[in-house]
Amino acid sequence: MTEEDPGPVVQRILLGAELREAREHKGLSTSEATRELGWYAGKLSKVEQGDKSLTDRELTKAIDVFGVDDQRAEVLRKLAAEARRKLPPARVPEWATKYVNLIAAATEIKLFFPDSFPGTVQTFDYAQAILNSAVIVAPADVDRMAEERAKRAESLLKNETTRLWLVVGEEALHREIGGSTVLRTQLER
Repeated sequence: MTEEDPGPVVQRILLGAELREAREHKGLSTSEATRELGWYAGKLSKVEQGDKSLTDRELTKAIDVFGVDDQRAEVLRKLAAEARRKLPPARVPEWATKYVNLIAAATEIKLFFPDSFPGTVQTFDYAQAILNSAVIVAPADVDRMAEERAKRAESLLKNETTRLWLVVGEEALHREIGGSTVLRTQLER
């Protein structure tokens, strides 16, 4: 992990993995555990995948049902508290928020993009050109989103603890998104 705050997503994923391990150690299937916890179908799966946080009351119930010892329960409580923290929202689609936070916390990132450069390494002008052509991005949001992509890219590229592996297809090297000057600047980055 990097020194920067990875955000609550990482803690939710870690909490989910710990709870899954505790449930499996207790010998409970997902459906058996869901029934004992009194949760709706699918909630436990969402928690174990890191897609849903838990209240203190829900966590206490899970700790009891799974027979977690006091020392491990304290670790779970700390993870749950961190997982419930709110960060300023990233200007990305909801589905991408998890990935933005995971990338910020990663020590190694491997990416393959056949036809363009990913947002992870985009310059402002390149991001602006791509976002301007996106039918789902409001024109009023383009500059702000491009600036945030460029800041994330700059932060990642300056981060000496994160190793980035990027493979782009030949099309990305020749596709003039935003024109030849924009592409040249992107290639130089």
